[in-house]
Amino acid sequence: MAVVPGKGVAPARDDPGRDRFPPGTPVGRRAGRRSAALATAAAVVREVVGVSFVSALHRVSRAGRETRDMNGKTGQPSMLPDLSGLTVLVVDDDEDAIEVLTTMINACGAEVLFARSASDGLAYIDATPHLDVVVTDISMPRIDGYEFTRKIREHPSAARRSVPVIALTGFQQRYVITETFDAFMQKPVDLDRLCSVIQVLLTKRRRASL
Repeated sequence: MAVVPGKGVAPARDDPGRDRFPPGTPVGRRAGRRSAALATAAAVVREVVGVSFVSALHRVSRAGRETRDMNGKTGQPSMLPDLSGLTVLVVDDDEDAIEVLTTMINACGAEVLFARSASDGLAYIDATPHLDVVVTDISMPRIDGYEFTRKIREHPSAARRSVPVIALTGFQQRYVITETFDAFMQKPVDLDRLCSVIQVLLTKRRRASL
C-alpha cells in the first residue's frame, strides 16, 4: 500500500469492495457509514473493558467455527470456560459495560440477568428462583458495590446470603476492601478470566456444601 505525501493513503489494489461499492455512490456512502459505526463501537468497547474483550470475541468466533461438526451444528466454544446451566446476575450502572459483560458471559454458556442499579439487583436477589453468582461494579450511585454486597449477606435466605459476589472496579486493589467480596477483578476486565473465576468460586461452593 503506497503512501503519497499530501494525498493520504492510496486505496489497496486488491480491495474487492471498492469496485462493488464505489465511494461516490449511495451504496458506497452507506458502506462507509457502516464501517465508521463499527469502528466507533469497537472504540467504545475498548474504552469500557479494554482490548482484551475485543480479542476475546475473536477467540469466541474462531472457537465456534472450530467446533462446528459435520452436520453444520456448532457446539460450545472450546476455548472458553463452560458455564452452561448457570445463572449470573450482572449489576452495573454503565449500559456499555452491561452489554459487554452480558455478551461475553453468554458466550461461555450462562444465562445472564442484568440490573442497572444496586436496588434493581436486590430485587433480582429476592425474586429469582435460582441464582449462581453476582458480578457487580463497585462505583455505583446511591448504593455502591460494598453496601449492595452487605445487603446480600444480610438476606433472610441462607442460599441468597451465600451467593458468590465478584466485584469489578477501576481502582487498584490496595484501595479496595476485598474481604467484602468473594473475588475482585480490576478493570479493564479479562473476560476469559472472569468466566474462569466464576467456575472456581462455584466449585468451592459445591465442595463446601458436601
